[in-house]
Amino acid sequence: MQLQEIVMPKVVTKKGHTSVAISQYVLAQIDKEIKRPQIHTLGINTKAAFVDHAVSEYLLKVRRYEASFFEQRFEARNFYNDTVVIRDYFEVMDYEVVIQETPSTKEALLYCRVDNNHSCVHVGYAFSLPDILESCQKKGLRVRKHLDE
Repeated sequence: MQLQEIVMPKVVTKKGHTSVAISQYVLAQIDKEIKRPQIHTLGINTKAAFVDHAVSEYLLKVRRYEASFFEQRFEARNFYNDTVVIRDYFEVMDYEVVIQETPSTKEALLYCRVDNNHSCVHVGYAFSLPDILESCQKKGLRVRKHLDE
């Protein structure tokens, strides 16, 4: 019995791309997904575009997951005029949280200018900052954590 040499056809890839071997099962699943109209709204019309999109989304989720365990999500960048600038590394954005005074009740609420509310995660982080609490204490304000409190 003689061994026959297997000649694989040369795969031609686009510049800046590479080829990857995937199982027949995964390939069949990709074919099913590409036929769905919702996928086309994302601009995915080919197997390569589907795989590129799926892997990119997965890598983004992995980075966010790792960041939550290995890196600090928030950083207080600056505090001035009753406003703290908070860097959110998950969203890669700066958020301003402001102390809002209620003169009639001598209370203070924290308000996020970007999320436009009093109860987002940035407001929650601001409650942990000594500068915020000290500023309220100096003015004789009681800090309320929620509107209904």
